Amino acid sequence: MLQELSFTIGQPSTGYRTLDVHASNPENINVRIVRDGFRTSLPAPSTPDAAWLARADAVLPAEPPPMKRCHKLSSLSWQLRYTTDENSDFLMRQGVFPACWNDFIDWLADITPALDWSFYRLPVRQPGEFIVCGVVFHGSGQEYHYWTEDDTLCEGDWVLVPVGSGSQETAARIESIGYYTRSNAPYPIERMKMVIGRADRTEI
Repeated sequence: MLQELSFTIGQPSTGYRTLDVHASNPENINVRIVRDGFRTSLPAPSTPDAAWLARADAVLPAEPPPMKRCHKLSSLSWQLRYTTDENSDFLMRQGVFPACWNDFIDWLADITPALDWSFYRLPVRQPGEFIVCGVVFHGSGQEYHYWTEDDTLCEGDWVLVPVGSGSQETAARIESIGYYTRSNAPYPIERMKMVIGRADRTEI
């Protein structure tokens, strides 16, 4: 059973959200919102039904948690400290998230209904969507679009892309990345070239 949990998430531009959970037994549960961005007034403490304690082990990251990078939340930092009957853990990361992340965020939303957690969910690629990167080259501010199947790429990463009629391999920096269908892509998919791969330091 979950005994206590402390969770902080956010970034300097939006402020940080912190909450504490204490559950000495299934009938004595308290969720306290310590901080919520730049807000000065906070929701009242929550006392959720004991049923959600049964979900805790399923939604808390396993040890060691496999982490996934996320282009949408690459600047977001978070830390999680928790103790259960069987173990305790402390995790602190930026821009990477465990596989169970969306389940964890949904669980937090259940126990703090006064807060909106939708911003913190990882985007889920839908069937028929392409991963499209907007890249810029050295000495140029213009953005060009390439597609990729590498879902670990994030803004700021350097990649190799084919350029010109000869498809010369050239290093470029990813400025934006997102999921698009053929109908809403920023450039026609059928005319878009594919990212070759990550660039190493000697190619930047």
